[in-house]
Amino acid sequence: MPGTEVSIRPMGRGVLIEPVSFDVDEWLADLRAHQDPTFMEEGREQPPMPAEKPIFD
Repeated sequence: MPGTEVSIRPMGRGVLIEPVSFDVDEWLADLRAHQDPTFMEEGREQPPMPAEKPIFD
């Protein structure tokens, strides 16, 4: 296996052993693949904030 570290996780009645590699560009590409471009497209619909009360009189 390439590298010096492995990831071990249970899988059914066995274990899966994978080499650990961390490629930032690959990780960001995976994040972009799951991005929903239409999330909150209309903006947030929240009530107005209440007026501030003075802390000290």
